[in-house]
Amino acid sequence: MNAISYRSRYVCDPKTALCLLLYRLLVPCQLKTMMHVLQRSRSWLSIVFNNIVEHLIRSFRNLLFWDRNRLIRETIEGYAAAIECNGGVKEVWGFINGTM
Repeated sequence: MNAISYRSRYVCDPKTALCLLLYRLLVPCQLKTMMHVLQRSRSWLSIVFNNIVEHLIRSFRNLLFWDRNRLIRETIEGYAAAIECNGGVKEVWGFINGTM
């Protein structure tokens, strides 16, 4: 990952940045809870998280857009049918974490 410049002259090593990003995306909690886990201020957590997300968007923008070649109506309907057949859930064609 390229170096990320954080607002307010904050400094964060890449390993901590990755842990912060993954923890924030995995655990739906408030920053107040994360303050105790990561021993950082609310503003530090917020700024570092937002800067990491902005960096990822800039770096991988082309991979984050809708895939018009692969995700067409027929394919999505096939995914939804498979999920309904196997899981009994209607009108679902994919999962946010990318599981099959």
